Amino acid sequence: MSANFDVRGSDLEDERIMAEYRGTAEDVNDDGDLAEAGMVSEVDLRLWGYRKQDLESLFGPRTEITASGRQVWNLDHVHAIEAQQLAPFRGRIMRELRHCRDIQTALETLQHMFDKLGQPTTER
Repeated sequence: MSANFDVRGSDLEDERIMAEYRGTAEDVNDDGDLAEAGMVSEVDLRLWGYRKQDLESLFGPRTEITASGRQVWNLDHVHAIEAQQLAPFRGRIMRELRHCRDIQTALETLQHMFDKLGQPTTER
């Protein structure tokens, strides 16, 4: 997940991501609702906050093929991986967020927590 997520700029970030894919094979609207079909595309995962370079290492190869022939991931598989990756941290995350009264405070709290986790103990 993106460590630089900013709710105030999220629309701009979404637009930047969409522009990155405009005119490519990923820029297809003929497939209908992929989530209804149990699939998720690279663009969707990027809009959810995943970095492009992390997708295959996190979720493995794309195993589904859309009506237009695009290769995508199975949505249940992606959700299972997310649950597996996040489950050990659920308690810690919930504890950090329990006193947050608004989304901005929650985002700042999570950002601080993830920043701390990325530093060696001696630098904290």
